[in-house]
Parts: sequence; structure tokens; C-alpha cells
Amino acid sequence: MPLSLWLTPPPTSLIYSQLSSLIEYLRTVHPSLITSPIFKPHVTLAFQIPSDNKDLSVLSIPKDLSSSIKCLMFGNTYTKKIYFSMKSSPGLEESAHEARMKLNGLGEEDAKRAMQSDFDPHTSLVYNEVELNDEIRSVVHDAVLKRAQDFGYRDWEGLSWKGGQLILVKTEGPVEEWEVLATTDVGS
Repeated sequence: MPLSLWLTPPPTSLIYSQLSSLIEYLRTVHPSLITSPIFKPHVTLAFQIPSDNKDLSVLSIPKDLSSSIKCLMFGNTYTKKIYFSMKSSPGLEESAHEARMKLNGLGEEDAKRAMQSDFDPHTSLVYNEVELNDEIRSVVHDAVLKRAQDFGYRDWEGLSWKGGQLILVKTEGPVEEWEVLATTDVGS
């Protein structure tokens, strides 16, 4: 049973509400996206965590646990199909590194290598198997920009959050069956 560690924006924050709204809205902008599941907005800090490591209290939470949106991106994998690339912070990197050591059970050097190969801070907006063509990319790009403007922004770039919640999620099977196993609030 693989587990993932997520950082979500503070659940009562405006950015949490706006990202949640965007995730739901993007399902409606093109027929091929309607089956995309709804999920909490988050940055994945670690994944493939063994199921016996469910204690988030082993993590020391840095003060600067924050991230900001860089740009809209399109990918080729189910969980990274349409997403915001995120600007990292020292606290985000420190938390991801520590999670690899204390939750994934890696040594210092292995954790550093894992960070170099698989740490790519992003906030997914659409999980889907669809092959993205130019039409879908264009429709999504325009819809993301429109939604930013609906919220009173020029675009999404630079929007950020500090703190939030660290959430340990069982990420096995369909997204609708994913289960939150542990949650801890982090300063904002």
C-alpha cells in the first residue's frame, strides 16, 4: 500500500478555495476531462512511503514551509497531466528531504539522490489518462487564465501559500478510494 505526503494550503485559505474551484472547473472545459477526479490541492513532498510509516510527528516542520505558482504545465502521466509548476522554498525542500529519510527510510545520501531525481514541486490540477492535443491544451490554458481573472488576478503566477497541512494519503487504487491516514497543521 503506497503512501504519499502532501502539503496542502491552509484549508480555510482563499488559495485553497480557489485551487479547489479550479480543479473542479477544469473537468467542465473539455469533454475528455469530465472523468477527471476531484482531489485536494497539494504539493507532493514524498511518495512510495512504506505503509508502516504513518507517524507524522517524526518530522520536524521548518518555519518557511511555503510554495508559489510558477506556471501552467502539461505532462504525460496520470497524476501530472495538467499542473502548476511550483517555485520551491528552503522549507519545502527540507521537508521533502526529511520525509525521504524518516518516512521512506532512506539514508542521507540516498535521500539527496532521490531529491535530485524525483523532487519536482507541482500542484496537479487534472488527473487523467487522456492524450493532450493542441486543442485541449489551448482550451485548458484559456480556462485557467479566465478563472484567474474571475478571481481578480492577471494570472496565477506568483500566487503562494505558507503553512497549511501535511497530509499522509494512501494513494492506491482509484483516486476516489484514496484515504487520508494522518494530518498535521503546519504554521502559516
